[in-house]
Amino acid sequence: AAYYAGGALPGAEVSWRVVATPATFRPPNRDDFVFGTFVPWWDWRPRPAEPGRVEAMAARTDGSGVHRLRVDFDRGDPPRPHVVRAEANVMDVNRQAWTAAADLLVHPSDRYVGLRTERAFVQKGEEVAIDLVAVDLDGGAVAGRPVRLRAERLDWEQVEGEWKDVPKDVQEREVLSAAEPTRARFDAKEGGAWRIL
Repeated sequence: AAYYAGGALPGAEVSWRVVATPATFRPPNRDDFVFGTFVPWWDWRPRPAEPGRVEAMAARTDGSGVHRLRVDFDRGDPPRPHVVRAEANVMDVNRQAWTAAADLLVHPSDRYVGLRTERAFVQKGEEVAIDLVAVDLDGGAVAGRPVRLRAERLDWEQVEGEWKDVPKDVQEREVLSAAEPTRARFDAKEGGAWRIL
């Protein structure tokens, strides 16, 4: 915090507000893959907005007009990127508030896994072929990393009075990532909606 003339604003009240909101991220040049949660165009169910986590604190600037806020990040479950907005409100000697803010995209990892299919639908009894790619934050392929995949058929069941998607026919595979997309195959012995994790 400083005056227009450049002098420091020591001992000024600072109000911090930090908001972490779930976000999405798709590495550059990887538009043909899905990273994170896929939302199909045919799914009509409304999705509520995901709430952000909000933290607030009060402090004072030091003798040189500076106050630093340290923010620690938890991995989250499931791990996913977040946009973190830090906003500082400083009160000057005339009791006028001055505000500044910064946004930051926080990644849960330095690697992402992208999935794609040739078609969104298959016939009962056909195999489900999934292409996967492991990439760094710039979209470059990362070879030789183990990737665990899980396919599950979703079946509507009433659980404790609520209708929920319950996983059935679970199949798991582990493959090594490569410089080019790697293919994994699952058997769709039953019809229905399948989820690949």
